[in-house]
Amino acid sequence: MRQPSPDHDRAAEVHELSVAPARFRQRIGSQLLAGVEAEIQASGFSAAILWVREDDRGAQAFYLSNGWTPDGAEMQLRKDRVRTYQRWGKALETEARG
Repeated sequence: MRQPSPDHDRAAEVHELSVAPARFRQRIGSQLLAGVEAEIQASGFSAAILWVREDDRGAQAFYLSNGWTPDGAEMQLRKDRVRTYQRWGKALETEARG
């Protein structure tokens, strides 16, 4: 679910977060994302990143409403066709250890 990102020294990269379309708009995705963020924080990371398809307005609205923002980085991947992805990030407070 998370791993250190090669792009950011203290960022974890979220690879996939999925909710069945029939369960959209029930706060399940927000609760799942909050749990992932808490796990990332507890692991000592200060930020998180993920990649969102540039044409996925629903995902962009979801992440924006949960405090994530695009950072300007893009990449293209080819599966059935070439698609452009935008990197989004969020600064996280790390838990005090002691």
